[in-house]
Amino acid sequence: MRFKFRRDNFYRENYYKYELKHKICNSLTNHIIFPFILKLAILRYSNRIKPIRIFMKVRNRCVLTIRSRSVFSSYKVSRIIFRQKAITGLLIGVKKAVW
Repeated sequence: MRFKFRRDNFYRENYYKYELKHKICNSLTNHIIFPFILKLAILRYSNRIKPIRIFMKVRNRCVLTIRSRSVFSSYKVSRIIFRQKAITGLLIGVKKAVW
């Protein structure tokens, strides 16, 4: 399980490293004013950057259990741990809703 956590961190670091370059290249190639030759040069440059398909594998994971499903992004814990912590009163401001 720890391997998956390290792998996700590696993907996140690569994403943040190349994110700005990808966004700039995409916006320049979609711009109307630039001539076709310039757009072609930008496309060649963007093909040399690491492909963006790697970044699709990044998943939010629970900090405590490394669980990848049903993770609250604001707390960075899974729903199971969130429920346990809320019942014991370790999460401030969270109350059990009774309908």
